[in-house]
Amino acid sequence: MAKFILTDEAVVHINNIRDYTRNKWGKQQVKQCLDSLRSALNKLAENPLMGALRFKEEGIYSFPSYSHTIYYLIQKEQIVILAILHQSMTPELHLNR
Repeated sequence: MAKFILTDEAVVHINNIRDYTRNKWGKQQVKQCLDSLRSALNKLAENPLMGALRFKEEGIYSFPSYSHTIYYLIQKEQIVILAILHQSMTPELHLNR
């Protein structure tokens, strides 16, 4: 598989994570957080079943990364990243399904 794509919503989430982390903890922490997230996305693309089937009806999987959770769909040749939410966020309230 080895490929992932980000939805527009996931891109917004990454930008928000970057901005919040930079403002709260500085550039070094942003680099660490985004590197960890990028690594998790690449691992999931290689092995999408690493995540847990979170919403069975929609086929949405989740996987923890840093202090966030990645929500994604598995397709034939790729995974589609739907959202990246902080662990304190309730996915049912923030995940467009």
